[in-house]
Amino acid sequence: ITGQGTIDGQADDAHWWSWKGPWQGTVDSGERAGAPNQLAARKRLVEMNERGVPVEQRMFGEGAYLRPQLIQPYGCDTVLIEGVSLRRSPFWQVNPVLCRNVIVRGLDILGHGPNTDGCDPESCDGVLIEHNVFDTGDDCSAIKAGRNADGRRSHAPSQNIVIRDCRMKQGHAGIAIGSE
Repeated sequence: ITGQGTIDGQADDAHWWSWKGPWQGTVDSGERAGAPNQLAARKRLVEMNERGVPVEQRMFGEGAYLRPQLIQPYGCDTVLIEGVSLRRSPFWQVNPVLCRNVIVRGLDILGHGPNTDGCDPESCDGVLIEHNVFDTGDDCSAIKAGRNADGRRSHAPSQNIVIRDCRMKQGHAGIAIGSE
């Protein structure tokens, strides 16, 4: 994914972010008493993870209110995401999972909603994150090795990662290391 364009997830306090449920963010999440949120579906998803339910059987649909990542290459080799602007992601903005040879370069990332991390490599080997501007509602970059029991079962660490020459304007952490 390269170029000078903008990818806009169109999330705001009225769309996507309010599904988080109660949170302490940098903007009004739109969360209102009695409004739909993801809390019940997230609890069910975490329980399925812990029980080892196969991913393909973890079905969620209308009424679950789970928020998607903006860009998520999954199981890829040789990934280049360069030069684009990312705006208003519903959830994590760039989340390569189980990938090798990843370059995330020259991105302008802006999103102040809940869990709008900038770039979260997860169980990846060989990642270069450079020359990006992060202005996020959560971590600028979070290096992960899978979520809960899924991460422990996969035994796929994140390794050989370089983060350099990035501007981290706002976020809970510039660089966070560790999984849920």
